[in-house]
Formats: sequence, structure tokens, C-alpha cells
Amino acid sequence: MASLRARFRLITAPQSFSEKRIGMQAEQIKQLIEAGIPGCQAIVKGDGDHFEAIVVSAAFEGQGKVKQHQLVYGTLGGLMHKEIHALSMQTYTPEQWQLQSRLQ
Repeated sequence: MASLRARFRLITAPQSFSEKRIGMQAEQIKQLIEAGIPGCQAIVKGDGDHFEAIVVSAAFEGQGKVKQHQLVYGTLGGLMHKEIHALSMQTYTPEQWQLQSRLQ
């Protein structure tokens, strides 16, 4: 899954000063997601209270998108609607991520 970070960087604009300043918050969300879903890989960007995430995990196999998103939201607990006003996410199994990466 090393290509996850590389692919995400290719499709996003360089970070502005304000994004770098709040990068620790996005990093904390990333760490919570990865700790809560063992073996997953997440990339999180945000502006302080609105965040975007790409999450790749084998735990998503056989699960619908609603269940996948519930798994991610579950890792964030009480942060949702308090510190995190909005979280937009894309979830993939490793196989789906590989297919997605080939299409780009």
C-alpha cells in the first residue's frame, strides 16, 4: 500500500501554509483511524474542522459502504460533531484501491 500516499499526493494540490499549520490535527485523526482499524492505511487532510480521508483496509471486505464508513466513524468516537465538524471519506479494500490506482 505504499502507493496510497504517492497516489494521493499526485491528485492533490501542494499544501498551503494554513494546511501545514493544522497538519497535526489531521495527523491525529489519521492515527486514531489506523489504531482503531488494525492494518488499515489512512490519509487525512483538513482545514481545522472539515477533513477528507482515504482509508484502505482489508476489514472492509464484504461490507457495504455504510458499514465501512461506520467503522471509520467508530474510531473517532466523540470527536465527530465536536472537534470534527465534517469528514468526507473514501473507503477501499486493498483490491479496490489497487484497481482505483490503475485507473488513474
